[in-house]
Amino acid sequence: MITNQAFLGIGGSGHDFSAALVSKGNLQIAIEEERIDRSKHGSRIWHSHPCNLALNYCLSATNIRLEDVASIYIPQDHVRRESQILGRQVIRIGHHLAHAAASFYPSPFQEAAVLVIDGHGGHIETSSKDTNNLETISIGSASGSSIALNTLQSGIKTVTSTTWHHVVSNSLGSFYKAVSDLIGFGFFGVGKLMGLAAYGDNSLLSEMRKWVDIDVAGKFYFDPYSGFSDWVQHTLRCSRNSAQIRANIAAAVQKIFEETVLRLAKHCQQVTGAKYLSYGGGCALNTVANRRILDETKFKSLYIFPAPGDAGLAVGAAYFGYYIETGAYRFPSELQTLGTQAYCGRKYGEDEMKQALDKYPVLYHRATDTVNTVTKRLLEGEIIGIFRERSEIGPRALGNRSIITLPDSSIRRRFINMRVKNRETFRPFAPVVIFEAMSKFFELEDESPFMLLVAKVRPEWRASLGAITHADETARVQTVRRESNPFLYDLLVTVENHTGIPVLLNTSFNRRNEPIVESPEDALSCFLNQELDTLLLGKYIVEKHTPWACPSEQIVP
Repeated sequence: MITNQAFLGIGGSGHDFSAALVSKGNLQIAIEEERIDRSKHGSRIWHSHPCNLALNYCLSATNIRLEDVASIYIPQDHVRRESQILGRQVIRIGHHLAHAAASFYPSPFQEAAVLVIDGHGGHIETSSKDTNNLETISIGSASGSSIALNTLQSGIKTVTSTTWHHVVSNSLGSFYKAVSDLIGFGFFGVGKLMGLAAYGDNSLLSEMRKWVDIDVAGKFYFDPYSGFSDWVQHTLRCSRNSAQIRANIAAAVQKIFEETVLRLAKHCQQVTGAKYLSYGGGCALNTVANRRILDETKFKSLYIFPAPGDAGLAVGAAYFGYYIETGAYRFPSELQTLGTQAYCGRKYGEDEMKQALDKYPVLYHRATDTVNTVTKRLLEGEIIGIFRERSEIGPRALGNRSIITLPDSSIRRRFINMRVKNRETFRPFAPVVIFEAMSKFFELEDESPFMLLVAKVRPEWRASLGAITHADETARVQTVRRESNPFLYDLLVTVENHTGIPVLLNTSFNRRNEPIVESPEDALSCFLNQELDTLLLGKYIVEKHTPWACPSEQIVP
């Protein structure tokens, strides 16, 4: 048994391509293709784009040659047909199995129930001639280094010439994506849909229920070609596309989504008898539903990998290959360092940062104390870009590729939405808080290191946390321990020494419709094209030659 061999995973399913390397039972590196090619979600035809950029990034950063990789694993998907990547044979595993592997192997659990919900996975082998029968919900159990997963439900993908060729029947993920598309956010706008739902009411819930069915086990039945699209469009036309009706539609679909996930989680617990749940698939990004799993089921704890969608398939595939081929004993992750799992990009050296700085028209100096320097600027009302250490995997920026500022003002929130992020004003921002203080400011008892749980902001702190308190008085919380991110933790503690609140607003460092920044060049380009006051690039404090005509501190009351 050789456990120090490296196993390469390749992920994606026509979008969200990625690569990952696992050896010695640990994730050594992982990257999403979009971070390198700067095309958000990186939608490609798989035949013509076998994830070369992400693959080479991982190999180069770890000084491993492709020929020295033990095996290459990819999740089976209906758009993939090749048996080789760059001359190497590949081993296919189930799409949902790769999701399950990513949700269990890095978890702190020795044993757990496993739940996978997404838009769709790979093909289901049936006796019929229908080749478009795809997995949509899977449940199972995991123990040690083994996973047993079964398809609970599947759906049919009907090939059409319209954008609805993305939609699969009996798919909770497709149902949610379809509504996102119909109200104008597109298929990748599901996060916007969840944010808008907080502004809606239940006036359309009974009508929405007529188009779906949910059985006691959580099986979800939905026919996208039954007239559902016509009903949504008619409802929008009758209201003259009013913002409130869109919010009410969002609220209705969110409610049905939560009910379905909750039934599935309860069924999973009843079938397995497990105390813990590992949850994967793109639907696991719905933080409101995630919180209800913790509050309303018998599970004691919930683990979701920071990239539960298709970008995390590479991680699951690599982990699966490692444990299947080596037979190595699996040690559950330690809670104290769980948050480090998200930081799996490569490190950039100070020389690389200096070279990038010299290419751009900026002012910069090397700080001797970055924590106190950044704190001083935050207290002056600045909005600051952060680029340091290894980048995060998944859609959430967790302190290494972030934009941060004080969380005190709803006016500040509107400014960042409109002038910095150039996005819809209804969209919320997340707080990051030190682990020890999470329950003081939020109704939260469980750690949330990857920003995948919502919590009510405690009433006495809502005025002081106006920039991160959403319309429903909740926030999508990131908790941080010092073991996971010493700089971010120390920054929060230092801010607390001045304000009494160890909380900051934390949002992703990117421009509208662009991926999160990956390289020093990305960070500098983004900084110069956004209304940011300062950039922390490693240990360098970076400023612009000409400040913005409307400095951010002017809009703070």
